[in-house]
Amino acid sequence: MPMYRAYYVLIASLVAILGLGTVYLFNRRAGKYLTLYFAVVIAALIILTLNAQVDTGKLKERTVGGSAMPVNVRTISPFLTIPGSTGTSHEETITYSSR
Repeated sequence: MPMYRAYYVLIASLVAILGLGTVYLFNRRAGKYLTLYFAVVIAALIILTLNAQVDTGKLKERTVGGSAMPVNVRTISPFLTIPGSTGTSHEETITYSSR
């Protein structure tokens, strides 16, 4: 279960950090505020994940994703992945529109 907890925190955090890098490249001021936001949300995710009861029965399924985590932990993930993916898609829009 420690590996699943690490996986859950890292995957959501890496999406956020990827988008953060993109935002920071285009707008440093927004990147600084987004860094603070992500630091707070990632800290909350780590604390909730460490205290969560993982449903080990769901870990035996073929596709798990975040379904083995309780709802209170799973509700934090979109606060990282949505802004992170938005930052990445913003970069793609700028790259393709400048061609």
